[in-house]
Order: sequence, then structure tokens, then C-alpha cells
Amino acid sequence: MKSARLILAISIFCLSAKAQKVFPYIMGETLEDNSITIPSDTKGKVTLVALAYSAKSDKYLKDWLEPIYRNFINPPSSTFMPSVPYDVNIYFIALLKGLAKSAKGKVESSLNKNLDPGYYKHTLISTDDFKPLKSALSLGRKDNPYFFVLDKEGKILYSTEGVYTKYKMQEIVDQVDKHSGRWDDK
Repeated sequence: MKSARLILAISIFCLSAKAQKVFPYIMGETLEDNSITIPSDTKGKVTLVALAYSAKSDKYLKDWLEPIYRNFINPPSSTFMPSVPYDVNIYFIALLKGLAKSAKGKVESSLNKNLDPGYYKHTLISTDDFKPLKSALSLGRKDNPYFFVLDKEGKILYSTEGVYTKYKMQEIVDQVDKHSGRWDDK
């Protein structure tokens, strides 16, 4: 009986330790030419990071853009149901690797051309070394976008990957709501 409790305690500790891993440093430039380093520049606020590192992941990431924008950046409001704004950081990171690093200008030009200007301050282009990030974040398939909800100290609270689903989006919203203090004293 004691060994079963010990195994259970160790399992719970390992799961909580994994969930509380600190997000690795990623530096990038927004489409508004501001330098941002995550998580150091995002401390003090809950942060949602969307990370893509191949052109193939772009098709899946596009399906996430509108729901993230509608939920966090510009939530709908009406006179009957005013929205409570989120005070969170949102960043979409295009992580360039290999030959794509030399085409940074073209990638930036393409993003500027194809994205609504409302996304510019939320979109980062990074040329950081890919291998340490891939290892630290357990990134797998390159055709998947990856999403991370970070607490106010930069620890990973929740992560998911791949195609958009309402369930995954609701999990992100729930984590942001739970940890951002959005509903405190409202």
C-alpha cells in the first residue's frame, strides 16, 4: 500500500513538474519592428504563444488566427453584453530555420501583405537557433503549429498542437481565464 502511494505521489509530482516547465527564451521582431524576448518581456501577464516553423504549418495556423483574435485581441461586444477585455500577451511566432533565415525579408514582406494590420504587433519573426527550442519544447511534426499558455512568470501551463478544434480553443480560453485574473473583482 505504501509503495502504491509513493508511486502515485511521484507520478503527480512528475506531471506537475512537466506542466510547470519554463518556456525557453525566444527573441524576435514584430511586424512593427519591435524586439520582443519571450518570456522575459512578457513577465507579469499571462501569454499565449503560437509557434510555427515550416510553411506547411501555415495552413493549420491560419485556422487558429481568427478564433484567437476574436477571443483575446478584439472580443465582440454589444450594448447588451459588453465584453471584458483580456490583459494578456498574444504572439504568433514564425521561427525561421535553415535557408529560410536568409529569406527573412521575403517572409516579413509576405506576412505584411497577407495579414490584417491588427496582427502586426502580435506577429514575431525569429531566427533563433532551432535545435535547442525543438528539444526544450518537444516540438515534433513540422507541419503542426504549436500553442503554449504561459503563466505570469513564463512557466508553461498548457500546450497543444495541430489543427484547430473548438475543444482545443476552449482549453486555451479556460487556462487564460483561470490564470489571468480576468474575472477577479468584476
